[in-house]
Amino acid sequence: MNIKLEKTLKAIGVDELNAMQEEAFTGIIAHDNTLLLSPTGTGKTLAFMLPVSTLLVENLMGVQCLVLAPTRELALQLEAVWKKMQTNFKVNACYGGHSIQTEIKNLSEPPAILIGTPGRLVDHI
Repeated sequence: MNIKLEKTLKAIGVDELNAMQEEAFTGIIAHDNTLLLSPTGTGKTLAFMLPVSTLLVENLMGVQCLVLAPTRELALQLEAVWKKMQTNFKVNACYGGHSIQTEIKNLSEPPAILIGTPGRLVDHI
């Protein structure tokens, strides 16, 4: 495991990846499309966010990864996990239930990773 990943795992308090996370990491890096099916609480969020963090390009302006979340709660959870990972990449979550103006202001400097609910993303489009 490289130094960057070790630092990220330490930031989120994880000593080692479980088997599903290791397999997901390999699959996501190797393939354009990967589907993770695993019970709640098994670490799917980390399973896809870790490889995404290694695929992002520093100093590239604009959204590099779009994550669709079915609910506001999941969008907020994903954003919180990303921030806890302490990457150098900006993240924004877009979801209903608060002012779209705040999101528009945040998007004026696009994040590397954008997490959003489908309805709110349609509002922005």
